[in-house]
Amino acid sequence: MQVSKKTKITPEKENPAPCSTGQEEFLTPYPEESAPSAYPITLTQYPEEQEEFDSRIYVHPSATISPLARIGSGSRIWQQAQIRERAVLGEQCTIGKGVYIDRDVAIGSQVVIQNYTTVVRGVMLGSGVFIGSNVSFANEYVPRAISGNGQLKRNSDIDFECILVRYGASIGSGAVILPGVRIGLFASVSPGAVVTQDVPDYVRVAGNPAQLVDYVCRCGRSLKPEDRTADWTCDSCR
Repeated sequence: MQVSKKTKITPEKENPAPCSTGQEEFLTPYPEESAPSAYPITLTQYPEEQEEFDSRIYVHPSATISPLARIGSGSRIWQQAQIRERAVLGEQCTIGKGVYIDRDVAIGSQVVIQNYTTVVRGVMLGSGVFIGSNVSFANEYVPRAISGNGQLKRNSDIDFECILVRYGASIGSGAVILPGVRIGLFASVSPGAVVTQDVPDYVRVAGNPAQLVDYVCRCGRSLKPEDRTADWTCDSCR
């Protein structure tokens, strides 16, 4: 996928879908699964318990969903969540209470976003990603309400930065992800970490600023040195 870490978002009138270069490839589950599909929202009653995949979409009455958003089948959107214009969610996503998803955000299938997380414009979440509660994504290196001449800044005056979170990665509660960061396949960000640079595949980071502390299996367990091979698999997953 040809997406620069420093890809800039141009004004809305020129590019209504920021960070869209290679979006289909990025959102396609890894490895070799079909890309998530998305459909217009249909409000249905969601059963209290279910064991099998349900193609219906559940949206809590207190949630606010733009008619321009696209929501994949089987997704659940809970109390007071807000999903903005042109946001795309794949299939079987769970969006927790009070989650805010900004305009043009792209989210794959089977993504879980827990309560009160804000997913700002310029973020792309691959399929199978877990986002804990109260996670913050920052999309500006130089945030200002006004320009140098004292005028209120417009969206067209802001250079947003892309944040890419790849397939199977996890971000713990209260973490802060800075602009332009890439988080790799099955990587793990510990709760409260402040991520200032890219996180490689199968790596766990923690602290402020976040530093490598461990290597992880696809299941999330720590890997022994001898397990850090081509398949990155722990004893429990073999």
